[in-house]
Order: sequence, then structure tokens, then C-alpha cells
Amino acid sequence: MESGTRKPMWGAYLFTGVDGRAVLHNTFLDGNLFHNSHHVNKNIFVGDFRYGAALVLRKWEVSYSYIFRSKEFHRQTDTDSFGSLTCKYKF
Repeated sequence: MESGTRKPMWGAYLFTGVDGRAVLHNTFLDGNLFHNSHHVNKNIFVGDFRYGAALVLRKWEVSYSYIFRSKEFHRQTDTDSFGSLTCKYKF
């Protein structure tokens, strides 16, 4: 190995992303599959917007992301948003 070509011991990065999906059945919104039950009129197409940051130290990576989710059913008063903390070890 040549001198000066060592891999850095740590790193950091920011990220953002957008996801969209079509939901055919959501038991929490559509009710039971086997008999009639309570349900709400849902939106077929929903989406997420996320952003976050990650810190990498050798084989470890810790990241935090914050997600905004579009409304999932009609008459929903607010959109949902939540955070996610992830810890990874690469081997």
C-alpha cells in the first residue's frame, strides 16, 4: 500500500428522498378481509418525503431521518411525521 492512501476512519453525509406507493389494502383503514367491519375511505396513492444525516465510524453507521407522510385517508385532519434512528454494523 502506498503511503497517503489510507481509508478515512470516519465520515458523514446528508440525504433526502421521496417515495410514492399505491396501497391496494390497508387492514387498519379498510377493515377485515373476511367479514364487514369498520373502515374509512382511503387515498390509493400516498407518498413520503424524508431527510436526514448519517455518521460513519469504521464499520459502524448511525443515521437519523425525519419522514413526512401524505394523508392516507379522506377527512384526515393532519399529515403524519415521525423520526427514525438506525444503527448499522457492516461486516
